[in-house]
Amino acid sequence: MIADGPAEIEKKDEQIRVLRELLTRFEVQLSLSMYAVDKYRSELEKLRGERPANPTVCETMRLDWDRRARENPRYFVKTGLLDQKEEEFTGSGWDDLSKIVLPDISTICGTLRPSDMRILEIGCGIGRMTKHLAAIFGEVYGVDVSPEMIKIARRRLNGMRNVHLVVNNGSDLTVFPDDFFDFCLSFLVFQHIPSSDIVESYVREVYRTLRKNRIFKFQVNGYSADDYRNMPKDTWLGVSFTKEEISSIALATGFEIVSITGEGSQYTWVVLRK
Repeated sequence: MIADGPAEIEKKDEQIRVLRELLTRFEVQLSLSMYAVDKYRSELEKLRGERPANPTVCETMRLDWDRRARENPRYFVKTGLLDQKEEEFTGSGWDDLSKIVLPDISTICGTLRPSDMRILEIGCGIGRMTKHLAAIFGEVYGVDVSPEMIKIARRRLNGMRNVHLVVNNGSDLTVFPDDFFDFCLSFLVFQHIPSSDIVESYVREVYRTLRKNRIFKFQVNGYSADDYRNMPKDTWLGVSFTKEEISSIALATGFEIVSITGEGSQYTWVVLRK
């Protein structure tokens, strides 16, 4: 086989660049379209009387995420392709885990071995990352506000004896005792919560349920532009936090701030130590 020359390589690189730009553009358009469809379906449910007249924020979260679980759980857990294959979906969980957990594994574990640790994933969905967490850590708990998501997760992770999946109320961790976990993680969850009080409640609850000197790593939406912060919030476009706001919540709770990165972006990462 004759190798491509410099001109062919340059042409191919340009084709790849153009295709990536087109894919990014269409993915944004797809996301906006799916968001609109999801909102209209929610409105239809209200008009048909399929929802409580005045649901609480947590009831709304449960209803919305149950609907998304029934319609297309893979897409709503990891937006991108509408028709994700199981291999693609599972692989994306490992890809994210390798970027957000493995680089910090020494900080997360401290003097403990991963196999000796009991950890919590907030907003586990259908277990996209839970499966891979269970291959690293000794005992993994996953909570989600949606019974439908948890039902699918239990089916997907059937046979993994070190995984425990729990439906919680969407605002706290009262199902767990104090000083129970060695690490807590949350990704692509708080950005969908329409109430800053609920996010703050989770921070307090993680502090309560973590053991001393243990780590909480989580992602929030860090958009601080007025056009986003002034928009009505729902269970898809949730609240955002500035670095100062999330720092204030963490310190008031009693956490030590290890790091805050990605300030001002959708992927603002916060690492706290109890």
